[in-house]
Amino acid sequence: MARVWPPVARATTEAAVWLRSARLLVLERLGIGPTVLGSSRRYKADFMGHRRILAWADRHLKRAEAMLEPFRKDYPYRVVLKDHFQVRKEVLKLRRLKGIPHRPPKDLVLVVGDAIHNMRVALDYLAFAVVMKHNPSANKRQIGFPIHDNMTGYANAEPQRLAGTPHAFRQRVQAMQPYNPHVAPHPLALLDALENVHKHRYLLATGPAITSVRYRVVGKGRIVTAWQLATPSGPLKHGAVVARVTKDSAKTKMEYRTLFYVCFGSVGPATGLNFVRTLKDVSRYIRKDVFPALEPWL
Repeated sequence: MARVWPPVARATTEAAVWLRSARLLVLERLGIGPTVLGSSRRYKADFMGHRRILAWADRHLKRAEAMLEPFRKDYPYRVVLKDHFQVRKEVLKLRRLKGIPHRPPKDLVLVVGDAIHNMRVALDYLAFAVVMKHNPSANKRQIGFPIHDNMTGYANAEPQRLAGTPHAFRQRVQAMQPYNPHVAPHPLALLDALENVHKHRYLLATGPAITSVRYRVVGKGRIVTAWQLATPSGPLKHGAVVARVTKDSAKTKMEYRTLFYVCFGSVGPATGLNFVRTLKDVSRYIRKDVFPALEPWL
């Protein structure tokens, strides 16, 4: 019996269609829409790509939290009470436990870096979509979301970054710049600084830190003077003094509680800040303040 082979042309065509569909699906899942793939007719299909990219950044943050879970369960530091030569004084010091890794997983900084990069790209993607809608002939290599901590820098960057966009849109972007009055640190300034450090210089370090040190008198007595390490603080060091308390009597009993977390390391613009909380705040600011203010021009 003769073997029947499918037509070569038909098989080739079906394979090409399948490969193209799979490629577009992968690009969409990655937050890279078809705007960079073809004609201007396709720009409308991906005008909300910036939100997908930001959602991808949030996935990275969730992955980072999952990576930290084992580290949090076996936290390598404890706060211990050290005897002082003056019986009315108590000193709390950090002690690093032996046999437990005192640093978070090494790959954590890579996941955090991906989250930071995706947040920054989401802003550029939004700016690109707006420029392409209002000025399709703009130089695509120069388009981006400008972030500057001084008015002069922004004024120099705006004509290239937001070329051909409506005046009202540029005013909105200008109002979001870090040089305007805002509670420090400004989310966009922090994001831009973290992105520049991570992309051009070195990996952002993370390490354990202290959120707060709480103490109270148990029973009778009172605290005369007290000092504690400024919080948030980090990264931690073995033997560091966390708090000193002077009591009114040697019989006064104290109760202490110290909360830990993981912070950005000693290198970079966010030293000592809780990295998960900080990046979630940045993501929330972009999603609830930046996007709604600029999406009307899409």
